[in-house]
Amino acid sequence: DLADEDGSVRRQRLSWYSLLTGHVLFVNPRGQKSSETDLDTLARQMAAGRAQLVTEEKGRLVDRAWQASLSALRALAGRRRQEPDA
Repeated sequence: DLADEDGSVRRQRLSWYSLLTGHVLFVNPRGQKSSETDLDTLARQMAAGRAQLVTEEKGRLVDRAWQASLSALRALAGRRRQEPDA
């Protein structure tokens, strides 16, 4: 989460950083570029409480949907194996 100058907080994802130049690129939830800064500025924002690290244990929506689909297919496959032959 990064706070704007007006104090509003926006969820952004660190998409890319360069160890060579120190530049950092953030994207919004849609994957569009939302801001760009350098590692020093980001560190200062974190120290001042204007930026914080957010980790999501649940994972991305696409990954969760994929896992749910696989679980449903595995459950169906298990039922078919248990059904007696007619």
